Amino acid sequence: MRKLLVSMLFLFLSLGLYASLLDSIFMRMPDKLIPTLTRQQRFELAEYFKAQRKDSTQNRFGKSSILIQYDTIQNHLLVKTSASSTTEIRQFQKPSGETYLGVICTVSMPVTNSSLSFYNSDWSLSPISVSIPQSKTFVSYVQLRFHETEHTLMATYQSILTTEDEKIIDPDEAHKKFIIPLP
Repeated sequence: MRKLLVSMLFLFLSLGLYASLLDSIFMRMPDKLIPTLTRQQRFELAEYFKAQRKDSTQNRFGKSSILIQYDTIQNHLLVKTSASSTTEIRQFQKPSGETYLGVICTVSMPVTNSSLSFYNSDWSLSPISVSIPQSKTFVSYVQLRFHETEHTLMATYQSILTTEDEKIIDPDEAHKKFIIPLP
């Protein structure tokens, strides 16, 4: 009986550590990286999600923000910070055991465009860089997402041209989607 209680206590504590790690990452994130949400609003979103309530909170501009994904196993979250923007955060581990954070900020007005940054665990900018293949047309924008379980980045190019015009400029469709390995 005592072994069972100790085992259950260990299980609950270890699950709590996973949740607290993602909580810590999200709460310690500098405001300049997610300017639409205060720390209190981020805390509320995380608590709503953990309580299995898909509630939103008002961001600093009085608009709705919602936490879409909160994966404590992969340390990966996706928050819709406004009607036209999302911020995605994921913790990665290098083969050396060192951890780093990847942040993708995406704006979807009128086309979707993403930016990618890497940070050390203390949120200082990391020198890590990833080479994202360039689009063959000058009127294309990239949308980035972290793969949910793999150590990869998915890049999809979107063009502001019509499908017919794009086929004339670049008939090769193979360059539209990429899977990029992360360090």
